[in-house]
Amino acid sequence: AEMSVKQGQPAVGVGDTVEKGQLLISGAAVSTMGTTRTVHALGDVKGRTWHTLTVRMPLEYIKKVYVGHRSLKISMIFGRRRVNFYRNSSIFGDTCDTITMDYHLCMDDVFSLPVRLLVQRCVYRTVQEREMNPQAREETAQNALMEVLEQRMREDGKVIAAKFAAMPREGGMIVTLKAECAEEIGEEIPMSEEEL
Repeated sequence: AEMSVKQGQPAVGVGDTVEKGQLLISGAAVSTMGTTRTVHALGDVKGRTWHTLTVRMPLEYIKKVYVGHRSLKISMIFGRRRVNFYRNSSIFGDTCDTITMDYHLCMDDVFSLPVRLLVQRCVYRTVQEREMNPQAREETAQNALMEVLEQRMREDGKVIAAKFAAMPREGGMIVTLKAECAEEIGEEIPMSEEEL
């Protein structure tokens, strides 16, 4: 760990174990005359942190299989009035993936008309349950855990060591990540009335 105090009084020393929320640099600074004055505490405190993350991976996963059947529905919208160029309902159902494109009739920075062309494309699909092999399941879990760890760390944080453990469970496996990281652990908090 490292500590760089720019202004204020260190409340902990390098190598001390600290907890979340603990005061690291105090805004109550003792002057050379022995009096205490209030300053804006500033500094950088880098420390080692430990993270434990767990994910459960099932034996099976659902895969979309596209069946090749497609539908297209086109509409024109004039102000608040809509004219459909198809006969049936505008709802495709839950067995297709829909892509909607909305085109406005306008010329950039010149004019815009209240006329729009709405194009909806649907690609029909079925879903199938497939079994994932144990190695692929473990790799997927490890990648997901590392992504979550990187999101939890601050921007300047880096992983020093990471260890994965996989344990089979009924219907899948549990993958655990234990990581040691180095990151900025200080955050600025206003002084309370008692501290002032």
